[in-house]
Amino acid sequence: MPPDATITAPIERQRLLHWIVDLLIVAAFVAVVCAPLIFSGASISPSPFLTDLFKLAQPTLTYSGERLREGELPLWNPYWSAGYPNFATPSSGVFYPTTILYGLLSFRSALNIIVLLHIYLAGAFSYFLGRRMAGGRAAGLFLAFAMVTGDLMLPMVQPGHPWSLQTWAWFPLVLLFAYESCARIRWRYLAGIAIASALMHLGGDAQYAAFALFYTGAFVTAELALRMYSSSIAPRAAAARLLAMAAAVVFGAALAAIQIVPSQELLAESVRAKGLTYDAFSMFTVSRWDLVRSWLIGNNPSILAAGRLSLLTAFVGLLFSRNCTAWAAAIAAVPCLVY
Repeated sequence: MPPDATITAPIERQRLLHWIVDLLIVAAFVAVVCAPLIFSGASISPSPFLTDLFKLAQPTLTYSGERLREGELPLWNPYWSAGYPNFATPSSGVFYPTTILYGLLSFRSALNIIVLLHIYLAGAFSYFLGRRMAGGRAAGLFLAFAMVTGDLMLPMVQPGHPWSLQTWAWFPLVLLFAYESCARIRWRYLAGIAIASALMHLGGDAQYAAFALFYTGAFVTAELALRMYSSSIAPRAAAARLLAMAAAVVFGAALAAIQIVPSQELLAESVRAKGLTYDAFSMFTVSRWDLVRSWLIGNNPSILAAGRLSLLTAFVGLLFSRNCTAWAAAIAAVPCLVY
């Protein structure tokens, strides 16, 4: 055995052990957050008949799963809303890998399994993202905790939007591969961006996928600009990496074109064919000032309920950080908040 191997082998074993232990801790986070689903079989939504879970998710996802189970493409759903273009609607999840579970299990069982799986994936991907960016296990676990307990996990599913969770769960993985690509271009990183972004598109929430890719683009632009400012990368190399990542995102969209194209065709026939005003586009979101006010004085406990500690810690870390990545993340957040 080469001398170097005797040194690196124990280090690699220790790193693997740390990963296993930390991912078990992430699983414990998920178990605590989702305890009613795991231990009592409770429903995702406390009032399912009053939400989109009953009105939209159950009829469309169950139909998709049943048709896929029979080896058919669920093109048109004749049993809901006097006929429904199932195939062309992203939230129907026709090409998403876990949708077939709705045809194999009861709707509640399938939904609970899918929710638990995606919350865990979001936490695990966030762990690796935090660990890679900040260089420590504590940072990875903290980011995983912030993601698992955040308002875009279980609270997003309770109104009846499991496709939003399916889309958002892949966001930290896209960001992780994009961050790695800022340092060096590797085919595996670009393939990771393409595949993860394709799964975001197929997950069913086109708006969340657009938001996630918008932030990723802002982040890598800020990261590369700061690296050029510190003279750690030449402008030409930075431009090449940015173009390579953009190409990976385009390739991801091409992989998901089987869903994107019919969805765009359906959009062209809808009342939104001519686009949306900003007010219509943002009607289901919270205004920037309401968001800040809720965080400062807590007048709306449903907003950022678990995000205060995360934001405060991030702010303190930013003040004392000499890592350009922390500042890149903060800079990228500015256009997203304004948008």
